[in-house]
Amino acid sequence: MRKENPFSNRFEIEESTLRIENDSWNNLSPLFRQIENHLLDTKEYTQYGYDLQSLSKALQVKENQLSLAIKSAGFSSFREYLNDLRLRHFRQLVEADSDKSIKELIFSSGFNSRSTFYRNFSDKYGISPTQFVDSCKNK
Repeated sequence: MRKENPFSNRFEIEESTLRIENDSWNNLSPLFRQIENHLLDTKEYTQYGYDLQSLSKALQVKENQLSLAIKSAGFSSFREYLNDLRLRHFRQLVEADSDKSIKELIFSSGFNSRSTFYRNFSDKYGISPTQFVDSCKNK
């Protein structure tokens, strides 16, 4: 799993892009890199109802092959990967324009449930979204 250490201050590291760190990039399967590039280029993951079947159609790759590539990158499922992309997108939006409301940024990132977003954000980064937004405003 790609769960972050809750005691790290990873949220303070500036991200110029949403892409996975360069040192890890070369160790990923070519199919996963294709998936990551496609999703980050198209931002389809921010669409409500986006699913593995939609990705399969877009890349013309079987769903089970996509699922295996995503699992090989350390994610337990497509849903976990999708939420990870959405969380990274949220962080990028906050860092670019922290004056928007958290609610607006949540839905712009592709989440349709605030409770799901808050749970995923806190689990991954070890702080609340409000704390993260406040830390970005104070920079």
